[in-house]
Amino acid sequence: QTKHTYFFFFNTIDEKEIIEEEKDYTEILNSMNSKLIGHERFKTDFKHNFSKFIFFNKMKQKMIFSILICGTSGVGKTEFAKIASKVMYPDDSLIKINFGNYSTEGVLNSLIGSPIGYIGSEEGGELINKISSSKSKIILIDEFEKATPSVYNFFYELLEDGKFTDRHGREHSLAGYMIVFTSNMTERQYKEHIPDSLKSRFDMTYKFEALTVEEKQKYINDTAKKIISDIHDAYNVNLQLNTFSTELDDLVKESNLRNMRRQIEDIVFTKFSEIHKLKPNQGNSD
Repeated sequence: QTKHTYFFFFNTIDEKEIIEEEKDYTEILNSMNSKLIGHERFKTDFKHNFSKFIFFNKMKQKMIFSILICGTSGVGKTEFAKIASKVMYPDDSLIKINFGNYSTEGVLNSLIGSPIGYIGSEEGGELINKISSSKSKIILIDEFEKATPSVYNFFYELLEDGKFTDRHGREHSLAGYMIVFTSNMTERQYKEHIPDSLKSRFDMTYKFEALTVEEKQKYINDTAKKIISDIHDAYNVNLQLNTFSTELDDLVKESNLRNMRRQIEDIVFTKFSEIHKLKPNQGNSD
Protein backbone atom coordinates (compact mmCIF):
# COMPACT_ATOMS: atom_id res chain seq x y z
CA GLN A 1 0.00 0.00 0.00
CA THR A 2 1.22 3.47 -0.82
CA LYS A 3 0.39 6.51 1.25
CA HIS A 4 -2.12 7.49 -1.42
CA THR A 5 -4.27 4.36 -1.17
CA TYR A 6 -4.38 3.91 2.58
CA PHE A 7 -7.67 5.58 3.25
CA PHE A 8 -9.64 3.03 1.24
CA PHE A 9 -8.46 0.11 3.30
CA PHE A 10 -8.01 0.24 7.06
CA ASN A 11 -6.30 -3.05 7.77
CA THR A 12 -4.50 -2.05 10.95
CA ILE A 13 -5.72 -2.07 14.53
CA ASP A 14 -2.92 0.11 15.83
CA GLU A 15 -4.67 3.19 17.28
CA LYS A 16 -1.75 5.54 16.58
CA GLU A 17 -1.61 4.48 12.93
CA ILE A 18 -5.38 4.89 12.55
CA ILE A 19 -5.18 8.44 13.92
CA GLU A 20 -2.37 9.25 11.48
CA GLU A 21 -4.30 7.74 8.57
CA GLU A 22 -7.43 9.72 9.42
CA LYS A 23 -5.35 12.88 9.66
CA ASP A 24 -3.73 12.15 6.29
CA TYR A 25 -6.96 11.49 4.40
CA THR A 26 -8.52 14.63 5.93
CA GLU A 27 -5.60 16.63 4.58
CA ILE A 28 -6.03 15.00 1.17
CA LEU A 29 -9.74 15.84 1.06
CA ASN A 30 -8.95 19.43 2.02
CA SER A 31 -6.32 19.57 -0.71
CA MET A 32 -8.81 18.30 -3.30
CA ASN A 33 -11.39 20.87 -2.29
CA SER A 34 -8.89 23.70 -2.37
CA LYS A 35 -7.90 22.84 -5.95
CA LEU A 36 -11.49 22.82 -7.23
CA ILE A 37 -12.59 26.38 -7.89
CA GLY A 38 -16.15 27.21 -6.82
CA HIS A 39 -18.94 24.73 -6.05
CA GLU A 40 -18.63 25.30 -2.31
CA ARG A 41 -21.73 23.38 -1.29
CA PHE A 42 -20.62 20.38 -3.34
CA LYS A 43 -17.19 20.41 -1.70
CA THR A 44 -18.71 20.48 1.79
CA ASP A 45 -21.07 17.62 0.97
CA PHE A 46 -18.33 15.65 -0.78
CA LYS A 47 -16.05 15.79 2.25
CA HIS A 48 -18.88 14.57 4.50
CA ASN A 49 -20.09 11.83 2.16
CA PHE A 50 -16.65 10.53 1.29
CA SER A 51 -15.74 10.37 4.97
CA LYS A 52 -18.95 8.41 5.54
CA PHE A 53 -17.97 6.08 2.69
CA ILE A 54 -14.59 5.42 4.31
CA PHE A 55 -16.36 4.59 7.57
CA PHE A 56 -18.71 2.03 5.97
CA ASN A 57 -16.12 0.71 3.55
CA LYS A 58 -14.01 -0.29 6.54
CA MET A 59 -16.92 -2.48 7.68
CA LYS A 60 -17.37 -3.77 4.10
CA GLN A 61 -20.88 -2.37 4.01
CA LYS A 62 -20.16 0.07 1.19
CA MET A 63 -17.91 -0.97 -1.68
CA ILE A 64 -17.96 1.94 -4.17
CA PHE A 65 -18.40 5.69 -3.80
CA SER A 66 -20.32 7.15 -6.74
CA ILE A 67 -21.07 10.70 -7.81
CA LEU A 68 -23.16 11.98 -10.72
CA ILE A 69 -22.32 15.57 -11.69
CA CYS A 70 -24.45 17.33 -14.29
CA GLY A 71 -24.04 20.76 -15.84
CA THR A 72 -23.11 22.55 -19.03
CA SER A 73 -19.74 22.02 -20.67
CA GLY A 74 -16.70 23.59 -19.07
CA VAL A 75 -17.97 24.20 -15.52
CA GLY A 76 -15.55 21.82 -13.78
CA LYS A 77 -17.26 18.42 -13.88
CA THR A 78 -14.38 16.43 -15.35
CA GLU A 79 -11.89 18.71 -13.60
CA PHE A 80 -13.07 17.37 -10.24
CA ALA A 81 -12.29 13.77 -11.24
CA LYS A 82 -8.88 14.82 -12.56
CA ILE A 83 -8.10 16.63 -9.31
CA ALA A 84 -9.22 13.65 -7.22
CA SER A 85 -7.01 11.24 -9.16
CA LYS A 86 -4.02 13.59 -9.19
CA VAL A 87 -4.18 14.25 -5.45
CA MET A 88 -4.88 10.67 -4.36
CA TYR A 89 -2.81 8.87 -6.98
CA PRO A 90 -0.23 11.35 -8.32
CA ASP A 91 1.85 8.67 -10.04
CA ASP A 92 -0.99 6.97 -11.90
CA SER A 93 -3.31 7.87 -14.74
CA LEU A 94 -6.96 8.74 -14.23
CA ILE A 95 -9.18 5.94 -15.53
CA LYS A 96 -11.45 7.69 -18.04
CA ILE A 97 -14.29 6.21 -20.10
CA ASN A 98 -16.09 8.52 -22.55
CA PHE A 99 -19.39 7.22 -23.86
CA GLY A 100 -19.28 9.90 -26.53
CA ASN A 101 -16.63 7.73 -28.23
CA TYR A 102 -18.91 4.68 -28.43
CA SER A 103 -21.52 3.80 -31.02
CA THR A 104 -25.02 3.07 -29.78
CA GLU A 105 -24.53 -0.59 -30.71
CA GLY A 106 -22.38 -2.83 -28.60
CA VAL A 107 -21.64 -0.26 -25.88
CA LEU A 108 -21.44 -2.88 -23.16
CA ASN A 109 -19.09 -4.96 -25.31
CA SER A 110 -16.81 -1.94 -25.69
CA LEU A 111 -16.89 -1.49 -21.94
CA ILE A 112 -16.28 -5.00 -20.62
CA GLY A 113 -15.43 -7.04 -23.71
CA SER A 114 -17.27 -9.16 -26.23
CA PRO A 115 -18.56 -12.68 -25.50
CA ILE A 116 -16.24 -15.57 -26.36
CA GLY A 117 -16.41 -16.35 -30.06
CA TYR A 118 -17.03 -12.76 -31.14
CA ILE A 119 -14.38 -10.76 -33.03
CA GLY A 120 -12.13 -8.96 -30.58
CA SER A 121 -13.28 -10.99 -27.57
CA GLU A 122 -9.67 -11.71 -26.61
CA GLU A 123 -8.90 -7.98 -26.34
CA GLY A 124 -11.20 -7.27 -23.39
CA GLY A 125 -13.13 -4.05 -22.85
CA GLU A 126 -11.92 -0.51 -22.24
CA LEU A 127 -12.88 -0.51 -18.55
CA ILE A 128 -11.12 -3.81 -17.86
CA ASN A 129 -8.00 -2.77 -19.74
CA LYS A 130 -7.75 0.57 -17.98
CA ILE A 131 -8.28 -0.68 -14.42
CA SER A 132 -5.61 -3.29 -15.15
CA SER A 133 -3.08 -0.71 -16.35
CA SER A 134 -3.59 2.02 -13.71
CA LYS A 135 -3.39 1.85 -9.93
CA SER A 136 -5.64 4.89 -9.61
CA LYS A 137 -8.94 4.06 -7.96
CA ILE A 138 -10.74 7.02 -9.51
CA ILE A 139 -12.88 6.29 -12.57
CA LEU A 140 -14.34 9.09 -14.69
CA ILE A 141 -17.38 8.12 -16.77
CA ASP A 142 -17.87 11.06 -19.15
CA GLU A 143 -20.94 11.88 -21.27
CA PHE A 144 -23.02 9.43 -19.26
CA GLU A 145 -26.21 10.63 -21.00
CA LYS A 146 -25.11 8.63 -24.06
CA ALA A 147 -25.21 5.32 -22.18
CA THR A 148 -27.76 2.66 -23.13
CA PRO A 149 -30.20 0.71 -20.94
CA SER A 150 -27.80 -2.24 -20.85
CA VAL A 151 -25.10 0.06 -19.47
CA TYR A 152 -27.49 1.49 -16.88
CA ASN A 153 -28.19 -2.08 -15.72
CA PHE A 154 -24.46 -2.83 -15.62
CA PHE A 155 -23.75 0.12 -13.35
CA TYR A 156 -26.76 -0.60 -11.17
CA GLU A 157 -25.27 -4.01 -10.37
CA LEU A 158 -21.72 -2.67 -10.09
CA LEU A 159 -22.64 0.08 -7.62
CA GLU A 160 -24.71 -2.41 -5.65
CA ASP A 161 -22.17 -5.24 -5.44
CA GLY A 162 -18.83 -3.48 -5.96
CA LYS A 163 -17.85 -6.02 -8.61
CA PHE A 164 -18.78 -7.23 -12.08
CA THR A 165 -18.30 -10.31 -14.23
CA ASP A 166 -16.87 -9.93 -17.73
CA ARG A 167 -17.94 -11.83 -20.83
CA HIS A 168 -15.40 -14.56 -20.10
CA GLY A 169 -16.86 -15.24 -16.66
CA ARG A 170 -14.03 -13.52 -14.77
CA GLU A 171 -14.97 -11.46 -11.74
CA HIS A 172 -13.49 -7.98 -11.25
CA SER A 173 -13.70 -6.24 -7.89
CA LEU A 174 -13.86 -2.43 -7.73
CA ALA A 175 -14.09 -2.30 -3.95
CA GLY A 176 -12.66 1.00 -2.71
CA TYR A 177 -13.06 2.82 -6.03
CA MET A 178 -14.68 6.21 -6.55
CA ILE A 179 -16.65 6.55 -9.78
CA VAL A 180 -17.46 10.05 -11.05
CA PHE A 181 -20.18 10.15 -13.69
CA THR A 182 -20.48 13.41 -15.64
CA SER A 183 -23.23 14.53 -17.98
CA ASN A 184 -24.68 17.57 -19.74
CA MET A 185 -28.18 16.38 -18.85
CA THR A 186 -30.71 18.89 -17.59
CA GLU A 187 -32.72 18.09 -14.48
CA ARG A 188 -35.66 17.10 -16.68
CA GLN A 189 -33.53 14.78 -18.80
CA TYR A 190 -32.10 13.20 -15.67
CA LYS A 191 -35.56 12.48 -14.31
CA GLU A 192 -36.77 11.07 -17.62
CA HIS A 193 -33.81 8.98 -18.76
CA ILE A 194 -32.03 7.64 -15.66
CA PRO A 195 -33.85 4.62 -14.14
CA ASP A 196 -34.99 5.05 -10.54
CA SER A 197 -33.07 1.92 -9.59
CA LEU A 198 -29.84 3.59 -10.71
CA LYS A 199 -30.67 7.00 -9.24
CA SER A 200 -30.88 5.42 -5.80
CA ARG A 201 -27.36 4.00 -6.19
CA PHE A 202 -25.59 7.35 -6.59
CA ASP A 203 -24.11 8.54 -3.30
CA MET A 204 -24.18 12.13 -4.55
CA THR A 205 -26.08 13.78 -7.41
CA TYR A 206 -25.13 17.36 -8.17
CA LYS A 207 -25.56 20.05 -10.79
CA PHE A 208 -22.54 22.30 -11.29
CA GLU A 209 -23.51 25.89 -12.01
CA ALA A 210 -21.38 28.45 -13.85
CA LEU A 211 -18.70 30.06 -11.69
CA THR A 212 -19.20 33.53 -10.25
CA VAL A 213 -17.01 36.41 -11.42
CA GLU A 214 -14.92 36.15 -8.26
CA GLU A 215 -14.46 32.41 -8.72
CA LYS A 216 -13.44 32.86 -12.35
CA GLN A 217 -10.93 35.52 -11.34
CA LYS A 218 -9.38 33.09 -8.87
CA TYR A 219 -9.23 30.37 -11.51
CA ILE A 220 -7.60 32.75 -13.99
CA ASN A 221 -4.98 33.97 -11.52
CA ASP A 222 -4.19 30.51 -10.15
CA THR A 223 -3.88 29.04 -13.65
CA ALA A 224 -1.68 31.88 -14.89
CA LYS A 225 0.58 31.64 -11.84
CA LYS A 226 1.00 27.89 -12.39
CA ILE A 227 1.90 28.40 -16.05
CA ILE A 228 4.37 31.15 -15.12
CA SER A 229 5.97 28.84 -12.57
CA ASP A 230 6.23 26.02 -15.12
CA ILE A 231 7.83 28.39 -17.64
CA HIS A 232 10.40 29.41 -15.06
CA ASP A 233 11.24 25.77 -14.35
CA ALA A 234 11.53 24.89 -18.05
CA TYR A 235 13.18 28.00 -19.48
CA ASN A 236 14.50 29.92 -16.46
CA VAL A 237 12.48 32.97 -17.53
CA ASN A 238 10.71 35.15 -14.97
CA LEU A 239 7.34 36.50 -16.09
CA GLN A 240 5.37 38.91 -13.93
CA LEU A 241 1.65 38.39 -13.61
CA ASN A 242 0.92 42.12 -13.47
CA THR A 243 2.38 42.66 -16.97
CA PHE A 244 -0.66 41.04 -18.60
CA SER A 245 -3.29 41.37 -15.85
CA THR A 246 -5.51 43.54 -18.07
CA GLU A 247 -5.77 40.83 -20.72
CA LEU A 248 -6.43 38.21 -18.07
CA ASP A 249 -9.17 40.31 -16.44
CA ASP A 250 -11.08 40.34 -19.73
CA LEU A 251 -11.42 36.55 -19.58
CA VAL A 252 -14.08 36.69 -16.84
CA LYS A 253 -16.56 37.05 -19.70
CA GLU A 254 -15.87 33.42 -20.58
CA SER A 255 -18.05 30.71 -19.03
CA ASN A 256 -16.20 27.61 -20.28
CA LEU A 257 -13.11 26.80 -18.22
CA ARG A 258 -11.45 24.89 -21.06
CA ASN A 259 -11.72 27.88 -23.38
CA MET A 260 -10.55 30.11 -20.56
CA ARG A 261 -7.44 28.04 -19.98
CA ARG A 262 -6.54 28.05 -23.68
CA GLN A 263 -6.78 31.83 -23.73
CA ILE A 264 -4.69 32.12 -20.56
CA GLU A 265 -2.03 29.96 -22.18
CA ASP A 266 -2.12 32.14 -25.30
CA ILE A 267 -1.75 35.37 -23.31
CA VAL A 268 1.17 34.04 -21.26
CA PHE A 269 2.87 32.50 -24.29
CA THR A 270 2.55 35.73 -26.26
CA LYS A 271 4.23 37.65 -23.46
CA PHE A 272 6.92 34.99 -23.20
CA SER A 273 7.57 35.24 -26.95
CA GLU A 274 7.94 39.02 -26.74
CA ILE A 275 10.80 38.88 -24.26
CA HIS A 276 12.45 35.58 -25.02
CA LYS A 277 13.17 33.96 -28.38
CA LEU A 278 12.27 30.27 -28.12
CA LYS A 279 15.12 28.15 -29.50
CA PRO A 280 14.90 24.52 -30.66
CA ASN A 281 15.47 21.99 -27.89
CA GLN A 282 15.58 24.75 -25.27
CA GLY A 283 14.32 23.84 -21.84
CA ASN A 284 14.56 20.75 -19.70
CA SER A 285 14.85 17.40 -21.38
CA ASP A 286 14.51 13.91 -20.04
